[in-house]
Amino acid sequence: MLDSLLSSHGDGRQQPELLTADWGAPWRILQPGLEFKRYPTCGGTHSAAEAAFALRARLQDMGLSAAAIAHIQVSFPPGADTAPYIRRPATGVEARFSLEYVIADALYHGEVPLTHYGERAVDEAVAALAANVERHADPAAPPDALDPELRFHRLTLTLQDGRQLSDVVTRKQTAARPTDLDAKLRAILQLLPGLDGESVIRDCALASPGALPRLIALLN
Repeated sequence: MLDSLLSSHGDGRQQPELLTADWGAPWRILQPGLEFKRYPTCGGTHSAAEAAFALRARLQDMGLSAAAIAHIQVSFPPGADTAPYIRRPATGVEARFSLEYVIADALYHGEVPLTHYGERAVDEAVAALAANVERHADPAAPPDALDPELRFHRLTLTLQDGRQLSDVVTRKQTAARPTDLDAKLRAILQLLPGLDGESVIRDCALASPGALPRLIALLN
């Protein structure tokens, strides 16, 4: 059946051997392995947030804060902003999918914790800074749909005095940075009152017979 399908659509140029070439060498579950989201926002905002963290550190070295920023431009491959599509979020949940808000939050607070992205209204100061963010699809970059692994975010700040600061972070750089999973889990568990977070973390190691039943019970 497969041969017939390839023959009908391959115009004589089909190469079925390529379907299994290097099969399982390696399995992607092993290399690069599982990827855990470092931040509680859309994955399409993460390298932009990390560029913003770097620029915030440079501002602080200059003795400046986010108040010194007049304009923010974020550039990326065409189509790389499809997922973080919300430009003016009303709530923290919507802000998870706002490239503008995540950048502004990273610049303003120096972090993007889960507590900033709940059901409450967005932070007015962060929203005001986000209004200064301009998106720009870089026509010189290959479209995101061709290879999302080549995604990047280039952030350029124009300061009130006209000076500019710029930083670029690629998706590959973001993925290569380790994520402290214990710290991430602890931060989440702290938001759940009445739960012994350290006991949950110990159970996650599945070192005792009762660990798995206790974890399953948390899902009920």
